[in-house]
Amino acid sequence: MPTRILLLICCCVLHTMVSRAQCPDNDAVRRQVLLLRNTVTDTTEQIRQLLRYDSLVSRCPCGSDSTREFLLRRIGTLYRYQSDYTRAIVYYTKASQLITDHFDNLSINRRQIVTNYYFLSELYGLLHNLPEKRKAEDRCIDMALQLHISADIACIRCLYARVEYLFDIGDYHRCVSDAQTCERLAKEYEATPGSSTAVGEDIAASSRGWCIESLLRLQDFEQVEQLLTGNIAQYKKSGLANYLGLIYVELAEVQLHKRNDRKALAFFNLALQSEQARGKEFYYKQTLKTIGDELYFSYFNDPVKALQYYRAALQHNRPPALRTRVDSIEDASILDNIANVYVLQNRFDSAFIYFQLAFNQVKPGSDETGILQSSEENIATYKKIHYLASLLIDKADAYRGQCHATGNKKVLNEALRIYRVADQLLGQIDAIQSDLQSRLFWRKDTRRLYEHAIDVCCLQHNDSAAFYFFEKSRAVLLNDQLLEQRLRGGDAIARRGLLLRKIVQQERDLEGVGNDKVRYTDIKAALFASQQELDSLERSIKLRDPLYYQGFIDNSFTTLQDTRNGLLKDYSGLLEIFYGDSAVYSLLLTADHDSLRRIDKTIYDQAVQEYLSFLADPALLNRRFPEYMQKAHQLCDLLFAGQLPPPGRLIVSPDGRSFPLEALTTNADPHVPGYLLNNYALSYTYSVRYLQNNFVTPETTPAGSFLGVAPVQYNPVLQLAALQGSDRSLQTISGYFSPSLNLLSGAATRDRFRREFSNYRVIQLYTHSCDSSSNKEPVIYFADSALYLSDLIPENKPATRLIVLSACETANGRFYRGEGVFSFNRGFAALGIPTSVSNLWSIDNTATYRITELFYKYLSQHMPIDLALQKAKLEFIRTSGSREKLLPYYWAASIVIGKTDPIDYPRPSAWPWIVAGLLLLLLLAVLWRRRLSIRRLP
Repeated sequence: MPTRILLLICCCVLHTMVSRAQCPDNDAVRRQVLLLRNTVTDTTEQIRQLLRYDSLVSRCPCGSDSTREFLLRRIGTLYRYQSDYTRAIVYYTKASQLITDHFDNLSINRRQIVTNYYFLSELYGLLHNLPEKRKAEDRCIDMALQLHISADIACIRCLYARVEYLFDIGDYHRCVSDAQTCERLAKEYEATPGSSTAVGEDIAASSRGWCIESLLRLQDFEQVEQLLTGNIAQYKKSGLANYLGLIYVELAEVQLHKRNDRKALAFFNLALQSEQARGKEFYYKQTLKTIGDELYFSYFNDPVKALQYYRAALQHNRPPALRTRVDSIEDASILDNIANVYVLQNRFDSAFIYFQLAFNQVKPGSDETGILQSSEENIATYKKIHYLASLLIDKADAYRGQCHATGNKKVLNEALRIYRVADQLLGQIDAIQSDLQSRLFWRKDTRRLYEHAIDVCCLQHNDSAAFYFFEKSRAVLLNDQLLEQRLRGGDAIARRGLLLRKIVQQERDLEGVGNDKVRYTDIKAALFASQQELDSLERSIKLRDPLYYQGFIDNSFTTLQDTRNGLLKDYSGLLEIFYGDSAVYSLLLTADHDSLRRIDKTIYDQAVQEYLSFLADPALLNRRFPEYMQKAHQLCDLLFAGQLPPPGRLIVSPDGRSFPLEALTTNADPHVPGYLLNNYALSYTYSVRYLQNNFVTPETTPAGSFLGVAPVQYNPVLQLAALQGSDRSLQTISGYFSPSLNLLSGAATRDRFRREFSNYRVIQLYTHSCDSSSNKEPVIYFADSALYLSDLIPENKPATRLIVLSACETANGRFYRGEGVFSFNRGFAALGIPTSVSNLWSIDNTATYRITELFYKYLSQHMPIDLALQKAKLEFIRTSGSREKLLPYYWAASIVIGKTDPIDYPRPSAWPWIVAGLLLLLLLAVLWRRRLSIRRLP
């Protein structure tokens, strides 16, 4: 037969070449590979022959060019056909490594490495090795960018796989960015000659769908509506009708946000019709679930109607052969929703049955503990991780609800146990997020866990457990940033800082691009490349230090007893505040007792609002001072309930809106105001854990003791009033330090400050600021321009121990639930500066200069920072010489945030003054003797 003859010829040729050890030319190799492919149907025989051939080629000149790469890739492909994925990976890896080793060789086809990594990602996926699959996808994208072929279909497919992965793990902000890039590249691919238009259209449409789904999770309804405009007509026209159901559902969710339930229901019905007409059982199920959840359960508060839709959704399943983990996790979410309905109806036995059915969908026979143990191995294997997090929290909430409904407090132990498990799961989810904004979203989205857990602790009078949840509810991301600072080397910080600065600038360029679509596309491409470069840097750090992220999932928080035995040795008390959706909780720790209290939220909000309205308005405060005293006393009583700690140093860990406790009063007598300032040196902290950080490292040796910045006058474009006298005050303060540097007037520029500030132990800023700007972030002004909070990107570890921000509203900023206020003092803290002194409202210049000068006087006496500020304020009150200056408006705005240890720095030497004094005495003595001599003359 012809096939046998060709096989014999092929084998003879191969045998001859191998036996004579002759090196074939490139064309001969390719001809032999193609001859084998076309004539030999037995893949095992093909592999055997090609392996012999590879043994010869590897010793020849063509062993380092595209010829051998082609041969290795063909062997890998044949193993893939045989479902021997492990061996296939070996040969695709060899082919890729060959290209890498000879990357600059003109005879190598570098572009092929992109396709090789794509196939490697697919092979690892078939082996369920998701970590290696992710690495191969990232390498594929990296190489495509390096070779300027990002519109290659292999790169696009890998990027699309990453988009799906980012959505599954809840990294929604990054998912939006990558999905937009994937859609853009897919459209570029469509326009490439010889490409598959249908494939490009499908990936582009699906990428837009993931983008919109992520935006819905982030509740960015305005952007969703913009993206959906015109999509229905476009998809009908282009043959992408399979996506119509999804678009109708997304439009319905936008209408629900607008409180237009009729339009929402109409869109939901259109979605059902579209999915039913196309036999999309899975999407039909999803839509039924969404109607029950979003429309009836959440919007109409009709759990009975919602239950009908949940049950209907469970009836629509794909055939068993087509079911995947996505089907199972979707069913788990529906069963979780049914359980929540039964909880509302106080049918707790039925609820727990359905909770278990939901866990069975994730893993048969498992519960929350089993899920946590499985997730420790590889949490990224779960689909739509937010479903799993909700399931755990919902089950814990059910036990809490059972206690409220029945009065049975025994079930609270189970609730508390599951809350802890859920918190550990959230820690693992947080560790795999790549984007700060996504991490902030998760902190906000899971806020109810901490509020409900603290409520359970309150019911149990379990102050120790409450302290754990208080700490886990605040500034976790800040502590993670500080951990990153410690683990990264100096070079890594510098490289990362430069990349972040480039990304920030590209994002700003993108916002100001206007209608220039070409420039918009160029900037988006550059931004994607920068982000990918940053990802590569982060991956290299992880590879260098496998324990890099261990701290991010470390749940060994300090205990209440450890805090009492350690931190409270130097302080009279610690007050922690939790600001929840339904209540406010306060936890006061002292050396010998602790007190956990639940505060009515409405009363608390009103008290804080009225208190701050007085403090920020000196005319109102002066005119209605007796009323202010009543409000200050009321708020003090809400927080402490008459159980004030012993006089001394008091730490406050706030939540929600910031306000100074120094101006609270222990009585309502306007003639003898008992301010807390009189008895307490107050400091504020992001968390107790923050205070346990070691900020001093060998890499942070300061170049100087003091840096002072006072622009005095500003660029006319900024339209800011001059701060007359700030330069003179700065000269007074700098006398306490040696060496010192003052940047005054025109020298106080933004770039000069950014270059200098990390080299000085103490920094003093006299300038203007604002807690919000056109960029929707805090800003500090310099002589020439503005410094935004996002500009604070480290390029080295700062030696600074204290920064004093004598400007308006520097302690204020955007509030993120679960993390606190993102202000300038927090921004400097994230750089590794442990302490700041900031202001809560617009301040009087004269009072500010005086209090600041007094503060440095006491600081120079090696006094703790909180005590130095307390004494400065008390001396200001005592020596102001004006009754008006006694008002808290003038002295209460400045607060200490962070660590309060004394600052060690070289003081100006006293010897020059001693020598000068001795010389002066000597001169006086000489003059006196001469005068006596003159008198004795005849």
